[in-house]
Amino acid sequence: MTIDFALKFLWPAIWQSAMLAVIVGGVTLLLRERLEPRWRYLLWGIVLLRLALPVLPSSPVGLLPTQHQPQTAAVVDAPSPNIAMPHVANHATPKPPPPDFATVSVNETITKPTITPTSTTAAVPDTSIANVSLRERVTWGIFAAWLCGALFFAFKYASGEIWLQRLCRRVRPTNDMLLNTMLHECRRELRIRRRVRLYVVPQEIAAASFGVIFPTIILSERVVRQFSPDALRLVLLHELAHIKRLDPAVHVFVRLVSIFHWPNPVLWLTRWRLECEREHACDAAV
Repeated sequence: MTIDFALKFLWPAIWQSAMLAVIVGGVTLLLRERLEPRWRYLLWGIVLLRLALPVLPSSPVGLLPTQHQPQTAAVVDAPSPNIAMPHVANHATPKPPPPDFATVSVNETITKPTITPTSTTAAVPDTSIANVSLRERVTWGIFAAWLCGALFFAFKYASGEIWLQRLCRRVRPTNDMLLNTMLHECRRELRIRRRVRLYVVPQEIAAASFGVIFPTIILSERVVRQFSPDALRLVLLHELAHIKRLDPAVHVFVRLVSIFHWPNPVLWLTRWRLECEREHACDAAV
């Protein structure tokens, strides 16, 4: 990772995503409630997608900027085989007579100059080497700081996923007939054909849904005890709306982008707005 690479690939993604965030924020602030939450969620998703694509694909129509400069091939004019080249006559040149070795050796001995050092020049220090080494140290320092942050967030997200998987392994899917019947009816109402697992855990988790391949819903025992059947049905519908909208997959994608763009404040603004609009969109769907 060098400064040239960052300026060539990362800097366009940073400033273009910042401009997109300003535009999307202005549009959502101007329209407010007249724009549905799902459309606000989609607009902020475009900003996230620009952050995830440091290099835009080139377009022959000119809609997207090209990332590579056109290469021009050097054209060499080669003679055509059909055109006869003029014949150049080879004239014999007379060979010079052999030199007199005795005369040459004597002349070289006489005319051979003797070089004596007359003056010494002071060595001029080269500052370009020092500038290059300083630039490399700064580059590696920035890269080391970014790498430490990326590893921290990767470890944080991975530990969260491992904790959820261990939490589901400690308990079995609920065998409550009321909850299972309610879940089946909610799935049929939202037209979800995928099998969804439901867990009731003692931890203080109100409700959560996760799992890209195997969707799972977690409810806390406090919610099951205190909520009425109608409230539980709304909670299940809300979590099933997340699964239907593929929000768990988007959540994983956001985390992957966060690992690489964690120093960028545009990412955290986009992520916050995505989470808010995602909840509003699920509430509107319910």
